[in-house]
Amino acid sequence: MSFLEVKNLHKSFGSTQVLKGIDLSLQKGEVVSIIGSSGSGKTTLLRCLNFLELADDGSILVKGEEIFDAKKKYADRELRKNRLHFGLVFQSFNLFPQYTALSNVRLPLDIQTKERLTRARKEMIKSAAASDPSAPAKVSLSARFKAWVEGNKAFAAKKKQAVEENAAKAESILRDVGLGEKMNNYPCELSGGQCQRVAIARALALEPEILCFDEPTSALDPELTGEVLRVIRSLKSPDRAMVIVTHEMQFAAEISDKVVFMADGVIEEAGSPQQIFRAPESEKLKAFLRNYAENR
Repeated sequence: MSFLEVKNLHKSFGSTQVLKGIDLSLQKGEVVSIIGSSGSGKTTLLRCLNFLELADDGSILVKGEEIFDAKKKYADRELRKNRLHFGLVFQSFNLFPQYTALSNVRLPLDIQTKERLTRARKEMIKSAAASDPSAPAKVSLSARFKAWVEGNKAFAAKKKQAVEENAAKAESILRDVGLGEKMNNYPCELSGGQCQRVAIARALALEPEILCFDEPTSALDPELTGEVLRVIRSLKSPDRAMVIVTHEMQFAAEISDKVVFMADGVIEEAGSPQQIFRAPESEKLKAFLRNYAENR
């Protein structure tokens, strides 16, 4: 059983068909790099995996469980839950400029904490009020008020503890990506490479099972590319899978267990790095690699 399985994924924007039936699978711990020319559908595939776009047809399974089927309708809450399987690092960082590095990493943790505690508070208030022995048939106003007060006290205490835990976790992740001394800096005070490392730390915060990168070095100067690629290499782990859309062919060859070449909305060829880069079969792939070599 594949850890991630994508079946017959299609996506169109108006009359433009971008994905034309994508089938892709990978195992836990595996790194898959996706290469191809601009417009081949690479970014759209990542956005569909992360539910930033909803595919028009096809399905997505994680650990054998179907988390998306284009034929079904999903509530926003269900999509948010299923999105937690994935983490996405954008090519343009997408950091909030008004927040420090630490706050940018904490934000998804704090949002998740608020949603979790809000649901728990509602359930506790409902349970406490319903169990009031003085009103077996109808919950009294006093019982509801008492439950509300108790629920809010418990909520405040748990929220304070969770906020402290989130801050400690965010600090730890930032140290792991080499930004221990930049936690209180704003994005405008960081280099492009440092901003991308903050974005990587933010994606890691919710501990996704599948970490996705969309051209993580395309917005960086050449001298900053190396530091980001080193961080990505360090994230390879048997505990997670990684999907990397990249134009760095050497990097893809070194880090990948599998390389996928996309062209015109389909997977034109896929295989090991050795096969893709040393013995390509598709004429389109041969032309792509030849063009890449000529323009380096």
